[in-house]
Amino acid sequence: MKISQNATVILDRLKTALELKNDSELATTLGIAPNTLSTWKKRNSVDFDKIFSICENISIDWLIKGEEHHTAPGFLHQKPISTELQTLLDLIQEYGSQKIIKQFTDKMLEIKKMHED
Repeated sequence: MKISQNATVILDRLKTALELKNDSELATTLGIAPNTLSTWKKRNSVDFDKIFSICENISIDWLIKGEEHHTAPGFLHQKPISTELQTLLDLIQEYGSQKIIKQFTDKMLEIKKMHED
């Protein structure tokens, strides 16, 4: 089954859900060649049968539409995230550079450490 959606966004959500670092890891997990993944992005068409076969614990609404019926990475172990947090994650994903994401992560780890001490 192929459905035309924003393929890049869907694949990025899938990488997030599966805690994968890059497209190469995603292609391996899906059992496809990396160039197949590139073709999906270029054509803006995703093979959902292939995707659904590996993501039984991922909300389909969240994966396809970005609706809030999901949980953060580690789907079975964490509570659903708030709308505000999802908005922040979406903004970081869309506009955040690696440098900004690293700075934010470092600051949050610093705050965490302060709370642990």
